[in-house]
Amino acid sequence: MEKTYKYRTLVLVLGVTLLVYCFAHWQGICSSYVINDDVRQQIYWMQEWQDPGLFKGHYLTEYAKQYVPWGVQAIYWAASHYINPVQFSKILTAILFTVTAGLLFVLASELWDELTGILTVCMFYYFGFFLGAISGGLSRGFVFPLLILYLIFLSRGKTKSGGVVLMVQSLFNPYLFVLCLLTHGLFLVHNQHFRQAIRSAALPTPNSINQKRSMGTSGFLLSQYFPPVLGMIFLFAKYQIFQDPRFGSIVSNAEMIGHIEYTVAGRYEMIPVSSLFFECIRPFLQDLPVGLQSISAASAGVSIFIILIISGWNGQRIISQIRKLKIYFYLLIASVVLYVLARIFLLKLFIPSRYLEFSLTVFYCLLAGILVRSAVDSIRSDRYRTVLIVLLICLGAFRLKGVALYDYGGQATLYKFFQSTSRESNIAGHPYLMDNIMTFSQRKVFVSYELSHPWYGKYWSIIKPMTYDFFNAYYSESPNEIREFCRKYAINYFVVRESDFTNKMPESTAYFQPFGSHIRKLLEKNTSFAVLDGKEFMPVFHDKNIRVLTPLD
Repeated sequence: MEKTYKYRTLVLVLGVTLLVYCFAHWQGICSSYVINDDVRQQIYWMQEWQDPGLFKGHYLTEYAKQYVPWGVQAIYWAASHYINPVQFSKILTAILFTVTAGLLFVLASELWDELTGILTVCMFYYFGFFLGAISGGLSRGFVFPLLILYLIFLSRGKTKSGGVVLMVQSLFNPYLFVLCLLTHGLFLVHNQHFRQAIRSAALPTPNSINQKRSMGTSGFLLSQYFPPVLGMIFLFAKYQIFQDPRFGSIVSNAEMIGHIEYTVAGRYEMIPVSSLFFECIRPFLQDLPVGLQSISAASAGVSIFIILIISGWNGQRIISQIRKLKIYFYLLIASVVLYVLARIFLLKLFIPSRYLEFSLTVFYCLLAGILVRSAVDSIRSDRYRTVLIVLLICLGAFRLKGVALYDYGGQATLYKFFQSTSRESNIAGHPYLMDNIMTFSQRKVFVSYELSHPWYGKYWSIIKPMTYDFFNAYYSESPNEIREFCRKYAINYFVVRESDFTNKMPESTAYFQPFGSHIRKLLEKNTSFAVLDGKEFMPVFHDKNIRVLTPLD
């Protein structure tokens, strides 16, 4: 009877979470132009599975393909037989978000009780980073469900099943696999080897001798260690054997020093590395509520939590509940160790923050569930408890409204124009705009913002000068310089955004550094801009702020 009741509660949790997602991301469900921004760098190219003629020989697309894990590619490939991959990213987000909530409920219910599980899911709605990381159905979107599923098996002592989850992780997210692999090793060494060795040495009973023998059998070793080893093989094959040499290797720490593109002013802040303290509070600062509704709902919900915790504080109960989280400390130790190593070997183990932000977010959510559960004990009426939970769910739905969604529909006419052009067209324009052209028009572009990654040495040594060449032509006074640029790079269409030519544009909004400063100098140096000369370059498309030129015609 108890299992049936828990099963029904789990189904209810899944259903409510799906409704919360639909409410929060309703705008994305209704509009094909409202998506997560990173879909434009990791998913856009998968549209070639529906139209094999797209993106042929495109350097940026080949780069985007090589870092998306095989497991993610496999799911999108299967779905592409029925739906456009860009739109499928929203469905996959709904699935991952709902499954994550269900797994959190299972983990909290098994560690404590069912009410704690429900309240933990309520807290889940207020940690915007959950939906922010999952949104877009990217590789990082698989981190939370696979991490929590692994913790469930570890808490049950089912290391074989945990090993299988590890293997799956290697196909979907490399840094999660590394994190859980170290966690797995710490757990096995401490629980199955270290403790067993102490027990056997202290009192060698026939039972312990038989257990030691069984642990040494080839069958046990195969079932216990083969899945994680296979995961390591998958990871090595993906990122070493099949790594495309055209993009080079990851840049070293020494190579980043002195280059502004690796700082906060650049494409992505990599140096200096944030402090451990900041990483510990980062989960609370990511994907903050945006808009009056979201901010108001978040404020109201957090205020209720604080009032509940203060009014119903039970230190003894809380401490006893936290002790049940001991299984989680293997993960926290692994997170800190890998964070330190990732700082030492910067980028070789990916970004240091990744090893803390995901594990800490889950930890904080579980801890918050414990605190609220302790406070709810003071509410003896089941009716009042139900009203409170419904209120928290409703506020949580408003808090998540629009998280990690962006509306790119403002240039829909431009996308439709390029859809009417040849699939072989090569388009140059401001990189901020070109990501949308690749995604919604399915056309090749010269340089895009999302794919301007400076962390692969050879790739960046090509993209960086190309970007300078584009801006030199874009802000040139000479029509011939623009034509020469288009001939050199076989550009068919040149997109001009008129708002890019104001002298008041600050460096920070012009483009990331070092290009922002270069653009500022060009704006100050030149008094006129050839691309705005309608007599020299008659637009083939002109709508609002956008012109499309064909300089070689």
